[in-house]
Amino acid sequence: MVGQGWLILTLAVYSACRLMPVLKTQLEVLGGVLFNEHGEMSSFFSAAVSKAQANRLNPLVKETIIFELEVLAALLGGTLLLQAAAVCANDRVVLFLDSDAVLGRVISGKSGLGLDGQII
Repeated sequence: MVGQGWLILTLAVYSACRLMPVLKTQLEVLGGVLFNEHGEMSSFFSAAVSKAQANRLNPLVKETIIFELEVLAALLGGTLLLQAAAVCANDRVVLFLDSDAVLGRVISGKSGLGLDGQII
């Protein structure tokens, strides 16, 4: 028997002030929304990432951590949102990612060398 259908949309935003001088502060935000098969929003999350958390996500001191933030948003979306909706094993779940690099990593199930590999 086929269960319900679910759609998870996740997003991460990274804008370091050195990359975008217009901004006075660095901004990292994660979010996700869960919709049921009728297009009704069932749950959502949003979170600002503190400077300390951003530093922990960037042990190699890369110029940007958008990849790591996108992976983390996908992980949180799949765990927090599905658990909150009491999704069953026979339900169908689609996870939409706006990053092809993260999508490829999640589909392959292969971890990278960096922190994103530990997240996956």
